[in-house]
Amino acid sequence: MSYEIEFLRREPGQSWDDALDHEEERDPVLSDVAGGRAGEELRAAWQRIVPHARALLGEVSVDDVRAAFCLDHEATGIQLSVYADTAGITVPYAARGSAAADLVERRLYPLARIVERETGLEGYDPQLGAAVADWTDAARPRVVALFEEASADAPRDPGHPGPGPSAGPGGPATDPGRGQ
Repeated sequence: MSYEIEFLRREPGQSWDDALDHEEERDPVLSDVAGGRAGEELRAAWQRIVPHARALLGEVSVDDVRAAFCLDHEATGIQLSVYADTAGITVPYAARGSAAADLVERRLYPLARIVERETGLEGYDPQLGAAVADWTDAARPRVVALFEEASADAPRDPGHPGPGPSAGPGGPATDPGRGQ
């Protein structure tokens, strides 16, 4: 069970429901990220995302396969996949208490903003039914509560206890691409 954020392109005036329905009809694997001008732009965006993600999360593994660019942060379980016209972030509901707050406030949100900024895709949080751009400090306790509720029901993996209280390398994490 994972918390997820979806990223896609919406047409002007298109509702999130319509955009998400349209995305469900497509197969992202059919959109080869390596082809054409769009592939070059996506590769350039990926090359901007990775250093920001490393500054935010610390050590990450990256892979680019035919259909997607992938990033994995083993310590938290955060996974980012970027396709030609979509992207997604998933994170297991393993964190609890202050670790859940840290994960959401200092890692998940900033990574989502990095993906939006560098790809031009719009992020959507299906758990909250809200756009990433609409997230405010008031939404964070709701997200943390979702982690608490889901993680209380989920079995703990002793090999992956979830993120600790550290915000990553160098102390509190920030979105390195945003003004501080």
